[in-house]
Amino acid sequence: MRFAVIIPTYNPGEPLEHSLEELAPWVQKRKGRILIVDNASQDGCVEKLRPDYPDITLLKNESNLGFSKAVNAGIRKAEKAEVIVLLNQDCRLATAFADPLIEFFENAPKDIGIAGGQLFNPDGSLQPCCGPFPTLWSTLWRMVLPKRHRKYYINSDRGLPCRVDWVTGAFLAFPRRVWKELGGLDENFFMYYEDVDFSLRALQRGYRTFLLPQVKAIHLNPHAQRTGEEVPERLQLEIRKSQMLYFFKHRPRWEYWAIRQLNAIYMGAKAMRKHNQDKRGGIAIAVFFTYLCNFALTFLYKYVKM
Repeated sequence: MRFAVIIPTYNPGEPLEHSLEELAPWVQKRKGRILIVDNASQDGCVEKLRPDYPDITLLKNESNLGFSKAVNAGIRKAEKAEVIVLLNQDCRLATAFADPLIEFFENAPKDIGIAGGQLFNPDGSLQPCCGPFPTLWSTLWRMVLPKRHRKYYINSDRGLPCRVDWVTGAFLAFPRRVWKELGGLDENFFMYYEDVDFSLRALQRGYRTFLLPQVKAIHLNPHAQRTGEEVPERLQLEIRKSQMLYFFKHRPRWEYWAIRQLNAIYMGAKAMRKHNQDKRGGIAIAVFFTYLCNFALTFLYKYVKM
């Protein structure tokens, strides 16, 4: 079965180099193809690797177009691939365990739409990689959980292949025909939630999503394990924007309204902390920032193309 590995990159650095050392020989052995779609990186890493991997197809965007647009561009280029494998730039596929991923689709029923492998941290510990479809209620009660579990299943340790709601876009695979039927990844998602959205739209078309724990990869820098200080403000805004877009598309309007208010409150409180205001007048400042953020979020949806 012909397949292609799509790797979107943005200033990937050494993790991409280490990933390709093991990935490229396995893909060549299986007669697959690797496509790197670079979102205007400035670190020179991709150009540095080109001489060592002449068989890899490189697509370069003039600006950072985000994850979904990069993936779709790569898949359109991989015209002959029957199965598409998405891999983050900081993921190292354990190729000794990779063959079952392709074999799974070779023998899968037609209603298998998406499959993902089990992710691990560099120290060998299990990393959450699949979760339930978000609702307002699940989003609220999961706020009491550690950050690494707020979006994912609390218990991700699955011994056998099993059905799940969605698997992370850091490492997932699907038949090209499913991608085509769904119209690709929704490019309105710049980063995050595009995998949840893709899985839900696949389910609505009758396709199931599976986790394959026998297929393994190491994910070096998952967002769910980073602290707030380690996440750039632009990225935090994109994550919240993607969350609201998901609720706007798939949940009742009152849930979308509520999640928008929660995001506005969070952003307002964060802005207040950033300006290091004293307690006097703190409530008024918080309210002001909340309304200001709410207005900004409304503007994004009304006047800015998502």
